[in-house]
Amino acid sequence: MRRSVSVTIVVATALAMVGCAAPHEQAKEQSQARWNNTRSNVLVQGGEGQFAAGDLDGAATSAREALALSPDLVCARMLMARVHIEKGSYTAAMDELARVEALDAADDRVPYLQAVVHERRGRYDDALALYEKARTLAPGNGAYVLAAAEVLVALGRADDALVLVESNLSALDDAGGAALLAGDLAMVVGRADKAVEYYRAARALEPTDPGLLEKLAKARFFAGDHKHAARLLAELAVLAPYDKSPWVHTMLGDALLATGQIRQARDAYYTVTQLDADEPRAWVNLATADLACRDFARAALAARRAMELDPSSAEATVLHGYALLAQGKADQAEQVLLQASSDHPADPMLQCLLGRSYSAMGRLDEAQDRYRATLALDPDNRIAQEMMSRLTP
Repeated sequence: MRRSVSVTIVVATALAMVGCAAPHEQAKEQSQARWNNTRSNVLVQGGEGQFAAGDLDGAATSAREALALSPDLVCARMLMARVHIEKGSYTAAMDELARVEALDAADDRVPYLQAVVHERRGRYDDALALYEKARTLAPGNGAYVLAAAEVLVALGRADDALVLVESNLSALDDAGGAALLAGDLAMVVGRADKAVEYYRAARALEPTDPGLLEKLAKARFFAGDHKHAARLLAELAVLAPYDKSPWVHTMLGDALLATGQIRQARDAYYTVTQLDADEPRAWVNLATADLACRDFARAALAARRAMELDPSSAEATVLHGYALLAQGKADQAEQVLLQASSDHPADPMLQCLLGRSYSAMGRLDEAQDRYRATLALDPDNRIAQEMMSRLTP
């Protein structure tokens, strides 16, 4: 009997020990899981720093170590997916993103990164659909709007891109960046007037940014607002490196000429000839401004330099011939224009100027022939019409 009682006690004690062990092991496992999760999150944080620094291999190692501890850790798989994308391992990236999607179908980063993969592969239609899906999951994320707009541009749908950005301006966190993109899109679709407003808004936020000054100046110019364009370009022309950029001074000269500021325009064009002395167009522009200033001798010199740089330039020849005629050098003008009219028989201006050269030399029959040739090419040429009426009895 005593032995039976002893056995019962031993069995009961053993059962009690088993009952206590189960909760203990469970608590131990939970503690280990918490530790693994904490450790893996720390690893991912380190991996994010490595990724930001461009250490893709280090970031991949951190992500793999984190996943070894917590296979379902979304942030670790997202990090690994981004590493694969940057390395060009697009299939591996899509596999990681599929795992994340299985864990959390509402994660808007998944379709966004899937779209990035398709965009880099040149599959713009697929990319656009996924960017739109990301926007649906996170309507307030401006990055998705901008990404979709860029794909629309790549698809040749800049108008749609502009509409998309304009309709989401209030939702975009980066107001300056959004206005800048809207301005760029407006320029692409030929709406310089609209671009002006967006660039002005962007510049109000970054008034010292020379890049925004450049964009606003160009938009003003192409919108036909030459007065304000000239003022902005003058500001730009004294800033490095723009002060050494021929296009800035050329556009400034064009804007000044359009507003009747011919002497200032000539100065701007002259600057271009000093910056890029071998560019024929620079000398053509200078000759044009010299003629507008009635400085015919300088105009002839500038036009002749343009002809030396580009003997085939009919425009330079016309300017040279006109400058010679204005100085009373009709015989020299004839020599310049005759060869050019042979090389460019369809240029009415050359024919007309040659006619004026003959008229100045008293060779009226030859002058009439050239005026007739001019009118055959350009029936509405008023100069040729007027000169013909003077010569016709």
